[in-house]
Amino acid sequence: MPQDNTLKLTLAGDLCLRDLSGQFSKEELQRLFQAVRPVLDDADVRLVNLEHPLIEQGAPSKKSGVNLKGQPGDIAFLQEGRFDCAILANNHMGDFGPSGVLRTLSLLEEQGIGYCGSGRNLADSYKPWFVERNQVSLAVLAVAENEFGGAGDDTPGMAALQLGRLLDAIEAARQKARFVLVVVHGGHEHNPVPSPGVVERYRLICRSGADAVIGMHPHCPQGFEIYRGCPIIYSTGNFLFHNSHIDDACSSWYYGYLPQLTFSPDTGVSLAVTPYRFTPDCRSITPFSGAEKQAMLAYLAEISRPLQDPRQLADCFKGWCMITGPAHLRLLQFQPAFLEDPAFAEKYELLVMRNLLTCEAHHELLATLLRMIEKRELDFGRQMAEKIKELQRMPV
Repeated sequence: MPQDNTLKLTLAGDLCLRDLSGQFSKEELQRLFQAVRPVLDDADVRLVNLEHPLIEQGAPSKKSGVNLKGQPGDIAFLQEGRFDCAILANNHMGDFGPSGVLRTLSLLEEQGIGYCGSGRNLADSYKPWFVERNQVSLAVLAVAENEFGGAGDDTPGMAALQLGRLLDAIEAARQKARFVLVVVHGGHEHNPVPSPGVVERYRLICRSGADAVIGMHPHCPQGFEIYRGCPIIYSTGNFLFHNSHIDDACSSWYYGYLPQLTFSPDTGVSLAVTPYRFTPDCRSITPFSGAEKQAMLAYLAEISRPLQDPRQLADCFKGWCMITGPAHLRLLQFQPAFLEDPAFAEKYELLVMRNLLTCEAHHELLATLLRMIEKRELDFGRQMAEKIKELQRMPV
C-alpha cells in the first residue's frame, strides 16, 4: 500500500459497452476485472472515463457521429472496478440529450460515485471533484474538445473546453486542494503520436497550475512525458470499448495503459504505467508481464520520442494529415441553403461541417493539411504517413 502522506491514483481510459450493455452477470464482471484487480486495488483513488450516458430510453441527439448509450444497470461495472469517480467530459455524454446527462448524474449520486466533467449547467460542469487520502488533497477537473453535447448556461451537458474558463478553474481549485489533476478528452482518433496543438495545449495547462494532465479519446495508446515536473499522458488508450467493426485482436483499439500517479507534498508527482490488452469480446482485461510488458514499455518509449523534438512532432502530424485529412476536407461543402432553410440545423451536411470547424482536433487537422498543400509538402506527408502506419502496429 502507498506510504503515509502520499495519494496514489490510477485512471482507466474509455469505458463503453455499446451493444453489450446489460449482458454481464455478476460472475462475469468478477472474471473481467480479475487480472487487472491488483493494479486497481493498489491505488488509493480510482477513476474511469464513462464514455456514454446511462439511460433506459431516449431520443438520440442530432450530431454528425454515432450516438452511444448504456443502461443504468451498467453502473455495476464502476462498482465492480471500485471506481471512486467517473470522468464525464467526452464527446458522447450528451448523445441522448439533457435527459441522458441528468439521469447519469442522478444514478452516480444515488450510488455514491463521484463525477466531474458534466453538470446541470456550464458552471456545474466545470466543478472539480475533490478527494483526500492520507492527508493529501486532490482536485480533479475534466473537459472535452468542442464536438457535441456541451453544457449551456442553463442546460445540462459536458464541460466543453474553454481555455480561459479552465485556467480559472485550475486557479480556484488550487485554493482548496494541494494538487490538481486535469483530464482532457480530445486529440485525433487512432493517431499514435499527439498533434503539435494538443502538446502545446496540455503543456500550457501544466504551466497554468495543473500538477498532472491525462488525455484520452484517440482510442489507442499515445506517449507520455514529464514536463517541468508535471506528468502528461497524451492518451491512455481504451480501457474497455466494444467495437464489432474491429475484429483484429492486435489492433491498437484493444491496447492501453493504466497511469499510476503518486502525489506527495514532499517529492511532487511521480508516474508509473501498466500496459494491458482487452479482448474483442470485452470479457477480460489483462496487464502484460515479462517480455511482453517490456516490449510494450519499449513501444511507449518509442512513440514518446517525438514529444522531445518539435520538428519531428510536426512531421509526424503531417503524416497523419495525409492519412485522414483528405476525407475530412471533402466534407467542407457549404451550401447557400444552410442560410435559408431552418431544417438544415439538424441535417448531417451542416452538422459535420460545424464539427470539423469547431472541434479543436479537426480544425488543426484541416488547417495543417491546407498549409501543406500551399507549401507543396504533400509528398513529404505521404512519406511520413508510412512511418505513422508503422507506429500503429502493436509490438505484441
